Amino acid sequence: MGRITRFEVVFSKEDAVFQAGDDVDGFVYLDLNEEFKCRAVRVRCIGECHTYVDDGSSSDEEEENYFEETITVFGKIKGQQGEDPVLQPGNYEYPFKFQLPMRGLPSSFKYKKQYIRYKVESFIDIPRRLDRYAKKYFTLIQQTDLNDERKAMKSQRKQAQKTVGMLCCAAGYLDLWMQIPKTGYVPGESIILKGEANNHTTRAMSSTKVYLSQNIKVRAKGKKETYHRNVVEIKKLKYAPGETCVWDNQPLLIPAVAPTYLTGCSLIDLYYSLEVEASPSGPSFDLCLDFDVIIGTIPHRDAFAMESAHMLPPAGPNVGKIGLEGQGGPPLSDGPIPLLPPPSYYAYMLGEVEPKEKKDKGAKAEGNETEKFAPKYVYYNFQPIPAT
Repeated sequence: MGRITRFEVVFSKEDAVFQAGDDVDGFVYLDLNEEFKCRAVRVRCIGECHTYVDDGSSSDEEEENYFEETITVFGKIKGQQGEDPVLQPGNYEYPFKFQLPMRGLPSSFKYKKQYIRYKVESFIDIPRRLDRYAKKYFTLIQQTDLNDERKAMKSQRKQAQKTVGMLCCAAGYLDLWMQIPKTGYVPGESIILKGEANNHTTRAMSSTKVYLSQNIKVRAKGKKETYHRNVVEIKKLKYAPGETCVWDNQPLLIPAVAPTYLTGCSLIDLYYSLEVEASPSGPSFDLCLDFDVIIGTIPHRDAFAMESAHMLPPAGPNVGKIGLEGQGGPPLSDGPIPLLPPPSYYAYMLGEVEPKEKKDKGAKAEGNETEKFAPKYVYYNFQPIPAT
């Protein structure tokens, strides 16, 4: 690495999870093993979105910026004249602080080539040579308070029926119904499933499954695309003619995912649905039901009574595939919500990825260029009170 032996951005807040209005602060660490001449060391905080849509005939990309601020922590400000300073061998640390805007910041999000991303990056401005830079990503969570969602506590019940087979080959009919007690949930909470799939046919049913779908609507320069991602599912396998597949208060646990909506983003819309599919064996279409689901960050005050639910610290370092990354969380909304301590933050359910960005041809990366990153989202550890 030559004269630079360390060049790194480090946040003061260990979990690096923020919300609108927060201060993002930390240090830039620069270690040199010999004399180093530069114009300045600058630090930039930026929030941005990128989308990509390919309609089969052509593709387009689009970007939007939510905020950007640059400060000089050492040396000359941009445009300043005079001799460039020289740093002697040694270890340097430069503090930085940025205040995030109070509104207009959508939650961090990533799906394939689509992302909403927040980062702090530092540049060493070197005369007549490529600049050096280091960067660190952080998570921003936009609060979605279920107490402000009119439909959050609304129960839903749907049913459908279809004939299996066609015309003279009809094998009977399949009857399906499902209900859920409410519409709004927070990660760590379970959707309680109650329903039946009645097989009034001469065929076996290959499966019935229920899954939470993350639905992503993307726009890029007039082109549009919608993606669907299966977040979590429960599947019941084959059942015979005349049998009934029963969902008797079966819980579907919601993992750490981004909250519904991406308010402030004009290029990506995010919403969730609960999908129910009964699949006959042989040639036939599935029988399907779908329910709107709102994923929030702050629970509804009517959803949890202390006699039926209680929050405890995590029993271990993992819940399913979701690893505990830190404690602390958003303030709970005003009102008589039972004494719920702040939620934990958990790494995104799909794990870390290496962020891919357009290369800056005028700068060379140092240190953590290939560091992987996963947004962290609110997760509540609800556990029933032990019987006395």
